Amino acid sequence: MHEVVKEAIDVIVQTRPGESPFNTPAVRGLFAAAEDAGPPELAAIARDLAEALATPSAQAASCLAISCGTLVELGADPAIAGLPIIERFVAAAGPSLDRASATMFDQAAMAHLCRSLELRVAARRVPGVAKLDRASQFTRLVLGYVDQLELLVLAPAERTGFRARLDAIATNAHLFTLLQAALISGGHLAGDPLDPRVVGVAAGDIPHRELVTDHERFHFASWQRIAHPPTTAQDSLASWLPVDASPRDIPALADGRRVVYLGPRIVAKRSWDSNFFANIHDALRSRVAIEQTLTADEVTAELAVIASQR
Repeated sequence: MHEVVKEAIDVIVQTRPGESPFNTPAVRGLFAAAEDAGPPELAAIARDLAEALATPSAQAASCLAISCGTLVELGADPAIAGLPIIERFVAAAGPSLDRASATMFDQAAMAHLCRSLELRVAARRVPGVAKLDRASQFTRLVLGYVDQLELLVLAPAERTGFRARLDAIATNAHLFTLLQAALISGGHLAGDPLDPRVVGVAAGDIPHRELVTDHERFHFASWQRIAHPPTTAQDSLASWLPVDASPRDIPALADGRRVVYLGPRIVAKRSWDSNFFANIHDALRSRVAIEQTLTADEVTAELAVIASQR
């Protein structure tokens, strides 16, 4: 196997600008061997390809990266080549990077990032990763998703509250769909019936083949709705959480915690379509997990903390 991989890497590294190595016998042989390989062999191939990403040629590196993307689609661990691909993409990003190479880097990075929360967290720490906002389409979107964000969710009218965790969430609309699904399906709060197809698309469990629509079962607002009880309809609108914003933008308390207020709907039905919550890759999974239900006394204490921040 090692000789097959070495021969393919040699061919890729020696590819001239404008040429493609993927129709050569060596590279076709590599992919044929990978299709029949088990996890240990796939891991070994991925490690060899990842080490070769250091080649000075950005075009060759992009071909190696997309080859790693093929391996991860076949079941290779995304932790092996994911970060080296991101780092090499960052190093290559710039005016001199041709569109074809940028596309291969982009697609390879996406294939890895969508399969690993840990990789997304690590990739956001790579120095210079912000450069990919200009060089990529998909990598930028995936890294823009929110991971490992904790929310304090309070429903004062029901004297209940929750601590929730978000992973791979794109927008507030995405959050609303999965949060209300978790609360209603988990028996925590009552609400309009859920559409399993909508929830499946938002979670990434069902492919997004057509536009679907969801609507709010509750009024979603920031902590200001609690600290500054509205006296007019206009006051109520002031603390609304917009569907198109990121959960990162939810206002935080002085201690850094982000709070979502849940209350009765104040309009007939606010809705949003799946353009706000459909995942961009079949391997990406989005979750809002209810990690703790607060007692009535804990809710009272949290409301007092918020009231003190008026």
